[in-house]
Amino acid sequence: MAGKKRKTEGGGGGGGGGSSSATAVEPAKNPGLSLIDDDDMEEEENRVTVDQEAGEEDSSSDGGEELEDDKVEESKSRDKLWDDPTHDEMKGLKETELLYKSSLLRLEMNELQSEVEVDYTKLGPLEDWLHSFKSFLEKIPRSTIKDKGLDALYTVKGQQFQFLPPTQVELVGSFLLRTLVKPDLNVDMAVEMPADCLHAKDFLNGRFMYKRNMYLSHIAKALGSSGNNLVESVSFSRSGYHRGQLVLVLKPRALAGLSAKFLVKLFVCPPADFFPLQRFRPTRNNFRSQDGDIALEPPTPHYNALMAEQLRLLPHLHVLHAEFSRCQALVDAALLLKVWVRQRCLDSAWDGLNGFMLSMLLVYLVQNRTISRGMSSYHMLRAAFVFLSKRENLESGVHLTPTEEAKISVEEAMEEFRGRYPAVLLDQSLAVNVLSRLSHSAVSELTHEARAALLCLEHDLRDGFSPLMLTRVSLLCKYDEILVIELEEVEEDASGERLGGGEWKEAIGFNKEPGMSNAQAVEKAVLSVLDKALGDRMHFARVLPDRTEEANMFLSEKIAGKRGGNSVLQDSFETLEEAGGRSGWAASGRRRIFVGMLLNEETSTRKIDRGPSADDANAAKEFRKFWGNKSELRRFKDGSIQETLSWDEAERAGGRNAIPSAIAAYALKRHIPELRSSRVLGIAGSSEEILKQQGEGSFGRWREEEVASSSSFNVMDKLAKTMMSISPSKLPLPVLSLQPLSTRVRGLGALDVSVHPLAFKVGPEEGSKKRKRQEEARLRLNAESIDCVLQLQESGKWPDEVEAMRTLTSAFYLQMARCLNEMESSSFVAKAFSDHLQVLGNGYAFRLYIWNNREVKLLKAMGEKAEAIMLEEEFFHRPQHVASLVAVSQKFPAMPGTLRLCKRWVASSFLSTEVVDLEFDSNPMTNELYKECVDAAEDKGGVRWVSKCLSKMAWRRSITLAREALKKISRRVCEGREGVLQQAYRRNISSYDVVLWVKSGKSLEKSQLGENLLVGFCPLTCLLQELKEKYGRFAVFWGDTLRGDCIVVLWSPAMAAGGQLTVAHASNTFPLSLIKGARDAGEGKEEDKEVIPDYLSMLCGFKRVGEGLVSKVEVLAGARVVP
Repeated sequence: MAGKKRKTEGGGGGGGGGSSSATAVEPAKNPGLSLIDDDDMEEEENRVTVDQEAGEEDSSSDGGEELEDDKVEESKSRDKLWDDPTHDEMKGLKETELLYKSSLLRLEMNELQSEVEVDYTKLGPLEDWLHSFKSFLEKIPRSTIKDKGLDALYTVKGQQFQFLPPTQVELVGSFLLRTLVKPDLNVDMAVEMPADCLHAKDFLNGRFMYKRNMYLSHIAKALGSSGNNLVESVSFSRSGYHRGQLVLVLKPRALAGLSAKFLVKLFVCPPADFFPLQRFRPTRNNFRSQDGDIALEPPTPHYNALMAEQLRLLPHLHVLHAEFSRCQALVDAALLLKVWVRQRCLDSAWDGLNGFMLSMLLVYLVQNRTISRGMSSYHMLRAAFVFLSKRENLESGVHLTPTEEAKISVEEAMEEFRGRYPAVLLDQSLAVNVLSRLSHSAVSELTHEARAALLCLEHDLRDGFSPLMLTRVSLLCKYDEILVIELEEVEEDASGERLGGGEWKEAIGFNKEPGMSNAQAVEKAVLSVLDKALGDRMHFARVLPDRTEEANMFLSEKIAGKRGGNSVLQDSFETLEEAGGRSGWAASGRRRIFVGMLLNEETSTRKIDRGPSADDANAAKEFRKFWGNKSELRRFKDGSIQETLSWDEAERAGGRNAIPSAIAAYALKRHIPELRSSRVLGIAGSSEEILKQQGEGSFGRWREEEVASSSSFNVMDKLAKTMMSISPSKLPLPVLSLQPLSTRVRGLGALDVSVHPLAFKVGPEEGSKKRKRQEEARLRLNAESIDCVLQLQESGKWPDEVEAMRTLTSAFYLQMARCLNEMESSSFVAKAFSDHLQVLGNGYAFRLYIWNNREVKLLKAMGEKAEAIMLEEEFFHRPQHVASLVAVSQKFPAMPGTLRLCKRWVASSFLSTEVVDLEFDSNPMTNELYKECVDAAEDKGGVRWVSKCLSKMAWRRSITLAREALKKISRRVCEGREGVLQQAYRRNISSYDVVLWVKSGKSLEKSQLGENLLVGFCPLTCLLQELKEKYGRFAVFWGDTLRGDCIVVLWSPAMAAGGQLTVAHASNTFPLSLIKGARDAGEGKEEDKEVIPDYLSMLCGFKRVGEGLVSKVEVLAGARVVP
């Protein structure tokens, strides 16, 4: 069964009559006729090149000739690096240039394929096990089964079932096609149930499903019998929407010589011609009620498709084998598609994609000549993305090339299938829809992901292959909003009428198909309501897989070995109940449904929904029927009168991000009776709770009554207009612009800029406000500053010396302050300093700096390059960076809130504000703000914004903390708790050694404060800087700059071991000999020069440096070094 080893793809797969640069994988011939054919196993030929033969001749010759000198050999090997490219190398380079976006892309694809593909030449032990397992199945004795477990599970009448050994056992699926993808390695086996076990009408009412599960349960029980050493564990998993469609999953015992872990899945199918295929057309009904009229029974298209698929397992394998055996590139494209589906979590739900669908899709594209066998796997992958990105391709329906099996024309088949399934891909018989399991939401998600994949591959700035194929997306991060719906368990019933009444079903267009469990019916109803309620606010919604439903019928090794009692299936459900869940229901009898919603960023947070006009009576009636009392008539400014929905209350409760979840909760509780007493929780609104939280920062207490009526940006804009209005007669060079040096003034900071009660101009009105605030309690001495840069008109009369230029700049500050203070209409008061201009007004404090490019040029000419770079970065590049961030935030509405949340998390984790979760050691960083890479035109050095970041240790720590925070958020979402994000923002100081608790701030009485403010002075930052300068050799310091209440310390492990006495280490150390004792003092003089850190003196030094500011120095219990 071992195929030839795959060679590296050279640009196309072989097919037709042409030759191929890649050796095609040869699956076993006649795959559906036998389990394993030993005659098909081929040994790889040992090819010996001419150079190797020559080498053998040289090695066998006598040693009469002397070998060349080692230096000559080294010189030849070095010269070989500079030889002209060979013909094959030139051909490969040309193919890369013409067919691939870059050589890096081709290299990544080849490496990915080598990582995920399976070496089938090493699967001999697995093949031997499959032979043994086939023999075991054929030897199971016939018996009569009365399975009580199935009766309890599926609520059908008990019946006698005759078990007979299978008539055929065939390998199907990816194993034979050579398209298995690591690390999930499954071998699919089709077990054909004998015709004597079935009845001609077993296709009705799901009876075949029950019998096939009884057949599987008996096989599982036989595997658990004594003396069987084939399997290590047995489990059942659900395959498809029908609650009775089970698959037996076997884990073989450890196989000698095989390191890979394989699972074997058993699928039970009826004989190929036992049921007539025309009985399963989408227009037929195969679920009959006991007293209903057959003519009035609705069709059951999904159940019919499920039954038809089981009849066509082997014919489908033959079609796939015929195409995949002719083209190696098609095999590679299937591997890449499977990796993409897995990385984007498109196969995680019961209505998602699987490998069989992807393989059949590629076969269709080949038969339709959308892709040719001469293409490379990369271009086949792109062609598949192009096809999947267009929803009309799936909805309108496509088909494989019809064969003689087709009983009707293509037009008739399409008319039957189109409209009954969201996606249609008919097989060669035109009787089976391969994509029948895909739901409307699954198709929407698939087309969205395909469009995103194309954009990612076509991106000009970054390598799109890595995030697309190498990074697994988290379900928590994939959607904009996740709803957690907790409801009471819905009892199963045959008719489905227990799931609410019929009126609400008609209102949302809901239809429960027979065979669907009530839990699935609730999920389908939830999606129907959300689609209608949210409308253009949402692209699509998906029910996320519940972990309690995955492997929900696990049979442990102990269970498999039980004797007597109920069936194995019944034992498995008893074990599941002990674990705390049955079919996704929690032990408390409540079930959680997780719904992920991808929102429309432009319309998702609007507060008003405008419905139909009052003139359209029918549409208005339907609108009111759906929304109830929430709908009201409203007249708009354009004169129209329309039905309207207002969500102002939801915005006040949780912010604009909470509006979609509020709409969803209202609609779900109104239209689904089972959810009226349930809790519907959205996690997006929890971000607003964090952003609204105010704290005691380094610049004073945040209170709503202290907030000025105008925002900091409006005040800054007013100041800019005031500065530019200064008369040219008073200021030699007019002000052209005023730009902020921080994003906080534009709402992109962790906290808003704080307002100080004394930062107002003293006037009639301002003075009264100021005195009112002075009458309050104690005030802070320091005020937060808004730093801005002033751009003056260009002039060639600036001095040619740096000191003279700076003196002239100080004169400009004096003149500007005089002009501002003399303006009667101005609300600002200014004070000049040697290096900046301080302006107070409307509760905010500004520090203005004049930027002059001539000063940078003079500093570089004088050799002061470091100072010149610092000035240029601070006053030239930083304003541009702020402006770019503001532009991007206006383009993406979610960016301001995201940045603020990230900065608050960084502060709560004691990390610098420059931390970005990127691994610069291995990943190049691209900068979307400038449409270039950071090492391109705008930053030729590539280190402008990362050169002053944290050390490697801090980078690794930030990544670790981010992962832990994501785990906490995911855990709270799964538990359905409120305040999902709060847990990730709690500070954890237990992992540090020492904590310096800082006083909240020095407050002074009104009489002590006076009129002078310390603008921009942050005590915590100054203390942190001084500690780093004095004790940076022995410890690492971090501070919470937002709360301003503590500094954490981590001792350096390198210094703890001690070292030789040097001038640099003379302070805060003491000799090692003092610890060893006097008895060892005279043994060696060298030990007198060894010193270790004096931690106790450093702790006292911390207290001394922070005297008046540090209230307590605490050594934590888990400290690595305890003084």
